[in-house]
Amino acid sequence: MSGSKTPWLMGPRWYRRAQDRIYRHYRREMRTLTRWEFWRLKNRMLVACIMANFFGVLVMDRLLMRGAWGRVAPDLSDIFGQSHLWYAFFALLVVLVVTRMYERPVRRMAQAIFEGREIPPETAVAARRRLLNEPFFVIFVSLAVWMAAGLFLGWLVWSNGWRGRAVMAPILGSLNSGLIISTLVFFLSEHIVQQHMSPYFFPEGGLSRTPGVIRVRIIVRLAALLFACNIVPCIASILLLNAPPEMVPGLSGLSEQLRWTMTSNFLVFMAVGVLAAVFVNMNLSLPFWDVVEVLRGISAGHFDLRVRVVSNDELGYTGDIINEMADGLEEGERLRHSLALAREVQQSFLPSGPPAVRGLDVAGRSVYCDETGGDYYDYLIPSEPGSGRVGLVVGDVSDHGLQSALLMILARTSIRHHAFHSADLAEIASDVNVHLAEDFGESGHFMTLFLASVDTDSGELTWINAGHDPALLYDPAGGEGGVFMELGGRHPALGVSAEAVFRVSRGEIHRGQVLVIGTDGIWETENEVGECFGKERLKAAVRRASPGTADEILSAVFADLESFGGRLARRDDVTLVVAKAVGDK
Repeated sequence: MSGSKTPWLMGPRWYRRAQDRIYRHYRREMRTLTRWEFWRLKNRMLVACIMANFFGVLVMDRLLMRGAWGRVAPDLSDIFGQSHLWYAFFALLVVLVVTRMYERPVRRMAQAIFEGREIPPETAVAARRRLLNEPFFVIFVSLAVWMAAGLFLGWLVWSNGWRGRAVMAPILGSLNSGLIISTLVFFLSEHIVQQHMSPYFFPEGGLSRTPGVIRVRIIVRLAALLFACNIVPCIASILLLNAPPEMVPGLSGLSEQLRWTMTSNFLVFMAVGVLAAVFVNMNLSLPFWDVVEVLRGISAGHFDLRVRVVSNDELGYTGDIINEMADGLEEGERLRHSLALAREVQQSFLPSGPPAVRGLDVAGRSVYCDETGGDYYDYLIPSEPGSGRVGLVVGDVSDHGLQSALLMILARTSIRHHAFHSADLAEIASDVNVHLAEDFGESGHFMTLFLASVDTDSGELTWINAGHDPALLYDPAGGEGGVFMELGGRHPALGVSAEAVFRVSRGEIHRGQVLVIGTDGIWETENEVGECFGKERLKAAVRRASPGTADEILSAVFADLESFGGRLARRDDVTLVVAKAVGDK
C-alpha cells in the first residue's frame, strides 16, 4: 500500500529502511514457492532454535567453563569444557529430533503448499495449532535441555570433590543461561511465525479462531521482555555475589572474578535485551502499522484492503474484526451498486412522462423508501392517436425492496401484454391474476391493483379494484368544499387465488373533476408522535390544489406528506396518480 506513513511509527532512517524491507516481504502476494523458499519455510524455525541454543553453548563455555572456573580450578575447567561440548552436541541432536517430530503436521502442510495440493481440513487445523504453539514448545525444550546440562555439570563438580554451593553454582548458572536463551528463542520463533510463516499457513487470517492454541496477549510479551532485560540479569548478579567461598581464592580473586563475570554478563544481557526489544517492536509495530494503513485505505473507500493477520493476540483479533468489517463494507458496496442498477432498471419501467390524452390532464409519481420498491403505476394508451381514452394502473406488491421490485416488473409486463390484446378490464385482470398466482407461487406475495379506464369523449369511467384502497373522485362543484366519492370494489388481490372472478364497476367523470389513485404509503405515513397522515389530509391537499393542473395537485400532496412526516416520511413506498378532466364533458 502506498501513501505517507504515520510519523510516530517511524524511527531512524536506517531502521525505517530495514522495516520497509521486512514490510514488503510481509505484504507480498501469495505465489508458487521455489525449492529454496520451501526448504526455508520448513526448517526456518528449527534452524533458529538450534542456532540460538548453540550461541548459548558458546557463551556458557566461554564465561563459565573457561572464565570463572578457569581461574579457580584449571583442571576442572578443561574437564568442563570437553564434557560440555560433548553434551552440547548430544543436546542439539535431541532438540533436532524432538522438534522435527513436533513439526510433522506443519511440514506436511508446507509440502502440500509447495506442491499446490488441496489441504484436508484436519491437516490444516493440526498444522496451524502446532505452528502457533511452537514458540512455547521450543521454550520448554530449551529449558529442559539447559536444566539437564546444569544437572550434568553439577554432577561433574560433585564427582571432583566439590561440595555445597560449589555444586549448585553450575546448576544455577546453567538455569540462568537457559532462561536467557529460552526468552530469546521465544521472541525469535514468534517473529518467524508471524512474519515468515503465517502468510502461507493463514492466508485469510483467523489465527484467533484456531482451536487449542495458547493465547499470547501483549502483556505477556512485555512481561517476557521485562524478564529478559531486568529479572534475569538481576538473578545472575545475585548468584554472582553469593558465589561459594571455596571458589574465591582471596580478595584479589574475588575482585578479578567479579570484574570478569559482571563485564561478560552485562555485555550478554545488553545484547539479549536489544535483540528482544527489536523482535518485540517488529512483532507489534508491523501488524499495528498494517492495521493503520488498512483503516486509512478503508476510510478513503478502498474496501478491498485487508489486514494481514499474523498473530493470535489483541492485534490479531483486531485484524480479524477489521477484515470482517471490510468484508461487510465491500459486500454492502456491491449491494448498493446492484440496487442502484436495479433502481435504474425499475425506473425505466415507469412512465417517462404523462400521456397526451384529449380532454384529460394526467400526472403520476412513485417514491420508494428503499432503492427499489413494490409500488407501480402505468398508463395504458390505445393504438389510435389523439384518442380521448386512457387506462390508468396503480399497483402495490406486498412488502417492499428488491424482491417486490422484481415481482412488480413481472406484473407490469403481464398487464401490458394482456392490455395489448384486450380492452376489457375484467378480462385483463383475470388473465393477469392467473399468471401471478402461478408465478408468485409459495412466496406469499400478492399485488393489490386499481385498474381504471377513462373515456373523455363519452365521460365514461370504468374500473376494477383488486384488493386496493378505493380511489377518490373529487367534484369541486358538488357543494361547499366539493364532494369526494370513493371508487371501491370487493375483489381479492392478484396472485392470491387463480379462481378469482373480476367484474367492472362503472361511473362518470366530468369537466373539473379530479381522479386520485394512490397507495397506502400515503395515508399510513406517520409523524414523530405516531399519528398517521390519513385520508382526510389527502383530501384537504387535493381540495386546496384542485384549481391547478394535475401535476400541481400531485406536488401539493407530496409537499404536505413531506411536511407531515419529516424524517419519517419514507418508511413505505408512496405512489400517486392524478387525472383531471379538462374537456367539454
